[in-house]
Amino acid sequence: MEAMKAMDYEYLIRAVFKCGRTRRFGADADIFRGLERASVPFPGQESVDQYKLGFKIGEVAAYLHVALYEVQEQYKENKEFTSKIDKCLEYLYEPSLEDIDKCIEEAWVAFRGIGLYAG
Repeated sequence: MEAMKAMDYEYLIRAVFKCGRTRRFGADADIFRGLERASVPFPGQESVDQYKLGFKIGEVAAYLHVALYEVQEQYKENKEFTSKIDKCLEYLYEPSLEDIDKCIEEAWVAFRGIGLYAG
């Protein structure tokens, strides 16, 4: 199931920018996988490296932020869609891994509503 989250992240970025994996910074599931790895303790450690986790959360949230603002601009005449994206962006104000997951899930619901998919 975790692999799906990483791919959902990648496809979300690709859907917005209509690009392949190598054509846009951030459109890479490995970036999200780095966040997932940072969210569990390194073998032999008792706790998560908070600096690394914070860095990875910030990295993923920043790429999502750019993509969601871009898609809002592309579909600004669709008020229902843009309000759904606003809700997704709220998850990124003080993001956690759980907030990022919710943001991605809800963004996909909004994307499907307008027929937006990764090509």
